[in-house]
Amino acid sequence: MIRPLLAAALCLPLLVPVASAQDETPEVVVGQLMAAMKASDWGRATGLMHPAALRQLRVLLDPILTAEGATLDTARQMLFGFDQQAEATTASDSALMFRLMRFAMSQSPKVPESLRSSTYRLLGVVREGPDTAHVVGRVSMTFAGSTVSQIEVSSLMRAGSTWRLMLKGDYSEMATRLRAALLQSR
Repeated sequence: MIRPLLAAALCLPLLVPVASAQDETPEVVVGQLMAAMKASDWGRATGLMHPAALRQLRVLLDPILTAEGATLDTARQMLFGFDQQAEATTASDSALMFRLMRFAMSQSPKVPESLRSSTYRLLGVVREGPDTAHVVGRVSMTFAGSTVSQIEVSSLMRAGSTWRLMLKGDYSEMATRLRAALLQSR
Protein backbone atom coordinates (compact mmCIF):
# COMPACT_ATOMS: atom_id res chain seq x y z
CA MET A 1 0.00 0.00 0.00
CA ILE A 2 2.83 2.40 0.83
CA ARG A 3 4.72 1.72 -2.42
CA PRO A 4 1.93 2.99 -4.73
CA LEU A 5 1.48 6.10 -2.57
CA LEU A 6 5.22 6.74 -2.53
CA ALA A 7 5.41 6.26 -6.31
CA ALA A 8 2.51 8.67 -6.81
CA ALA A 9 4.13 11.22 -4.50
CA LEU A 10 7.39 11.00 -6.44
CA CYS A 11 5.68 11.31 -9.83
CA LEU A 12 3.36 14.18 -8.93
CA PRO A 13 6.05 16.91 -9.19
CA LEU A 14 6.91 15.57 -12.65
CA LEU A 15 3.30 15.77 -13.82
CA VAL A 16 2.56 19.30 -12.60
CA PRO A 17 4.65 21.04 -15.31
CA VAL A 18 2.99 18.85 -17.97
CA ALA A 19 -0.48 19.75 -16.72
CA SER A 20 0.33 23.46 -16.48
CA ALA A 21 1.79 23.49 -20.01
CA GLN A 22 -1.42 21.93 -21.31
CA ASP A 23 -3.46 24.57 -19.46
CA GLU A 24 -1.47 27.42 -20.99
CA THR A 25 -3.95 29.45 -23.01
CA PRO A 26 -3.14 32.08 -25.65
CA GLU A 27 -4.02 34.86 -23.19
CA VAL A 28 -1.73 33.37 -20.52
CA VAL A 29 1.15 33.26 -23.03
CA VAL A 30 0.56 36.89 -24.02
CA GLY A 31 0.49 37.82 -20.33
CA GLN A 32 3.84 36.06 -19.92
CA LEU A 33 5.21 38.00 -22.90
CA MET A 34 4.05 41.31 -21.45
CA ALA A 35 5.68 40.44 -18.11
CA ALA A 36 8.92 39.48 -19.89
CA MET A 37 8.94 42.71 -21.89
CA LYS A 38 8.25 44.74 -18.76
CA ALA A 39 11.21 43.03 -17.06
CA SER A 40 13.46 43.41 -20.15
CA ASP A 41 13.80 39.62 -20.15
CA TRP A 42 14.52 39.11 -23.84
CA GLY A 43 15.42 35.46 -23.28
CA ARG A 44 12.00 34.72 -21.80
CA ALA A 45 10.29 36.74 -24.54
CA THR A 46 12.21 34.76 -27.18
CA GLY A 47 11.22 31.50 -25.47
CA LEU A 48 7.56 32.39 -25.98
CA MET A 49 8.00 32.61 -29.76
CA HIS A 50 6.74 29.83 -32.03
CA PRO A 51 9.55 27.88 -33.74
CA ALA A 52 8.02 28.75 -37.14
CA ALA A 53 8.24 32.47 -36.30
CA LEU A 54 11.88 32.14 -35.29
CA ARG A 55 12.58 30.26 -38.54
CA GLN A 56 10.76 32.97 -40.53
CA LEU A 57 13.00 35.64 -39.00
CA ARG A 58 16.10 33.62 -39.85
CA VAL A 59 14.97 33.22 -43.47
CA LEU A 60 14.38 36.97 -43.74
CA LEU A 61 17.79 37.73 -42.26
CA ASP A 62 19.70 34.93 -44.00
CA PRO A 63 21.42 37.16 -46.60
CA ILE A 64 22.74 39.39 -43.80
CA LEU A 65 23.95 36.38 -41.85
CA THR A 66 25.58 34.47 -44.69
CA ALA A 67 26.79 36.97 -47.30
CA GLU A 68 30.37 38.14 -47.34
CA GLY A 69 31.59 41.71 -47.34
CA ALA A 70 32.82 44.41 -44.99
CA THR A 71 29.42 46.14 -44.86
CA LEU A 72 27.71 42.92 -43.85
CA ASP A 73 30.46 42.13 -41.31
CA THR A 74 29.74 45.51 -39.71
CA ALA A 75 25.98 44.92 -39.83
CA ARG A 76 26.31 41.47 -38.22
CA GLN A 77 28.47 42.92 -35.46
CA MET A 78 26.12 45.86 -34.84
CA LEU A 79 22.82 43.95 -34.98
CA PHE A 80 23.79 40.66 -33.42
CA GLY A 81 27.25 41.03 -31.88
CA PHE A 82 28.73 38.35 -34.15
CA ASP A 83 32.42 38.85 -34.83
CA GLN A 84 32.60 36.11 -37.45
CA GLN A 85 30.35 35.15 -40.34
CA ALA A 86 30.59 31.49 -39.26
CA GLU A 87 29.27 32.42 -35.81
CA ALA A 88 26.25 34.09 -37.42
CA THR A 89 25.46 31.17 -39.73
CA THR A 90 25.61 28.58 -36.94
CA ALA A 91 23.63 30.56 -34.33
CA SER A 92 20.26 29.12 -33.38
CA ASP A 93 17.03 30.77 -34.50
CA SER A 94 16.35 31.67 -30.85
CA ALA A 95 19.78 33.28 -30.48
CA LEU A 96 19.11 35.47 -33.52
CA MET A 97 15.76 36.65 -32.15
CA PHE A 98 17.23 37.31 -28.70
CA ARG A 99 20.11 39.33 -30.12
CA LEU A 100 17.85 41.27 -32.48
CA MET A 101 15.44 42.15 -29.64
CA ARG A 102 18.35 43.24 -27.45
CA PHE A 103 19.70 45.41 -30.27
CA ALA A 104 16.28 46.97 -31.00
CA MET A 105 15.76 47.88 -27.35
CA SER A 106 19.28 49.30 -27.04
CA GLN A 107 18.57 51.85 -29.76
CA SER A 108 16.44 53.95 -27.43
CA PRO A 109 17.20 53.86 -23.72
CA LYS A 110 13.72 55.22 -23.03
CA VAL A 111 11.97 52.16 -24.49
CA PRO A 112 12.92 49.67 -21.73
CA GLU A 113 12.10 52.35 -19.15
CA SER A 114 8.69 52.85 -20.75
CA LEU A 115 8.10 49.10 -20.87
CA ARG A 116 8.74 48.91 -17.11
CA SER A 117 5.91 51.41 -16.61
CA SER A 118 3.52 49.46 -18.86
CA THR A 119 0.23 47.89 -17.94
CA TYR A 120 -1.70 45.36 -19.99
CA ARG A 121 -5.43 44.74 -20.06
CA LEU A 122 -6.85 41.79 -21.94
CA LEU A 123 -9.76 42.76 -24.18
CA GLY A 124 -10.52 39.45 -25.85
CA VAL A 125 -9.46 36.45 -27.88
CA VAL A 126 -10.39 35.67 -31.47
CA ARG A 127 -10.03 31.99 -32.38
CA GLU A 128 -9.13 31.22 -35.96
CA GLY A 129 -9.57 27.49 -36.01
CA PRO A 130 -8.18 25.06 -33.44
CA ASP A 131 -4.51 26.03 -33.87
CA THR A 132 -4.52 29.82 -34.28
CA ALA A 133 -5.67 32.57 -31.94
CA HIS A 134 -5.38 36.34 -31.82
CA VAL A 135 -5.23 38.00 -28.41
CA VAL A 136 -6.38 41.61 -28.25
CA GLY A 137 -5.35 43.84 -25.38
CA ARG A 138 -4.64 47.42 -24.42
CA VAL A 139 -1.08 48.39 -23.50
CA SER A 140 -0.56 51.64 -21.62
CA MET A 141 2.81 53.12 -20.68
CA THR A 142 4.56 56.36 -19.97
CA PHE A 143 6.94 57.48 -22.68
CA ALA A 144 8.91 60.73 -22.36
CA GLY A 145 6.48 62.01 -19.73
CA SER A 146 3.33 61.25 -21.71
CA THR A 147 0.93 58.37 -21.27
CA VAL A 148 0.58 56.30 -24.41
CA SER A 149 -2.14 53.70 -24.87
CA GLN A 150 -2.62 51.42 -27.82
CA ILE A 151 -4.43 48.29 -28.87
CA GLU A 152 -2.09 45.34 -29.31
CA VAL A 153 -2.97 42.20 -31.30
CA SER A 154 -0.79 39.15 -30.72
CA SER A 155 -1.18 36.14 -33.00
CA LEU A 156 -0.39 32.70 -31.63
CA MET A 157 -0.24 29.16 -32.98
CA ARG A 158 -0.23 25.85 -31.19
CA ALA A 159 3.18 24.39 -30.47
CA GLY A 160 2.65 20.93 -29.06
CA SER A 161 0.51 21.20 -25.96
CA THR A 162 0.92 24.96 -25.59
CA TRP A 163 0.69 28.18 -27.61
CA ARG A 164 3.52 30.31 -28.94
CA LEU A 165 3.66 33.73 -30.55
CA MET A 166 4.01 34.36 -34.23
CA LEU A 167 6.26 37.05 -35.64
CA LYS A 168 4.65 40.47 -35.51
CA GLY A 169 4.37 42.42 -38.72
CA ASP A 170 6.76 45.10 -37.45
CA TYR A 171 9.57 42.53 -37.01
CA SER A 172 8.89 41.13 -40.47
CA GLU A 173 8.90 44.63 -41.92
CA MET A 174 12.10 45.59 -40.06
CA ALA A 175 13.87 42.43 -41.24
CA THR A 176 12.70 42.95 -44.81
CA ARG A 177 13.95 46.56 -44.84
CA LEU A 178 17.29 45.63 -43.26
CA ARG A 179 17.74 42.89 -45.80
CA ALA A 180 16.97 45.19 -48.74
CA ALA A 181 19.18 48.04 -47.47
CA LEU A 182 22.17 45.85 -46.71
CA LEU A 183 21.96 43.87 -49.92
CA GLN A 184 21.72 47.11 -51.92
CA SER A 185 24.90 48.45 -50.31
CA ARG A 186 26.95 45.36 -51.26
